[in-house]
Amino acid sequence: DGSSGVQSHNRLPYLYAKTIYDAMADACHGTGRVPMLWSRSGYAGQQTIPAVWAGDSGVLAADHAALLHSGLSLALCGVCFWGFDLGGFYYTAPTGDEHLPPEEDYLQSMILGLAMPLSRAHGKSAREPWKYSSRVLESVQKYNNLRHALRPYLYGLSLLAKRDSIPLLRPLFMEYPHDIQARHETLSYMLGDCFLIAPAFDREKYAVYL
Repeated sequence: DGSSGVQSHNRLPYLYAKTIYDAMADACHGTGRVPMLWSRSGYAGQQTIPAVWAGDSGVLAADHAALLHSGLSLALCGVCFWGFDLGGFYYTAPTGDEHLPPEEDYLQSMILGLAMPLSRAHGKSAREPWKYSSRVLESVQKYNNLRHALRPYLYGLSLLAKRDSIPLLRPLFMEYPHDIQARHETLSYMLGDCFLIAPAFDREKYAVYL
């Protein structure tokens, strides 16, 4: 378009994603299929291209809160479909070797991720729950079954997001704009307008604001 690299370098991730998404939409035309692109970078307008994910995130307790803050910030930018790598993309031991993430961190990551708009387990090493103890497997199965039971609800939220650009993942003050305290609650969120999600993270004192 005649602009220089200095002028347009921030816009480039969006243009790159849009080019791919438009090509996918052309290929899907008339087939009944819907294109979807996982992007980890973007710019103004990125909310029109589903979906965004957090990139190569970690799996430790501190990473989970950072991921949620990122998702809530994106929601306020109009990005409706978002997720992260459940189980963390990487876990590097002090020796520098790649290992399975610690069991408790892995489990907390899976529980948080299964209550996100998009859920996908993905990492540099195995991320299947049956690689862990029976306790982990049973726990992940329970939350995975709950997510599957919520498919009609999530589908309805997705249609609302497409029509009105209302994100699935919402800061509390988006649902309760007149509640002053809700503005300060950054470690819990609404999934749609019916579910308050309040992960434990690594807080010493755990209280849920209702």
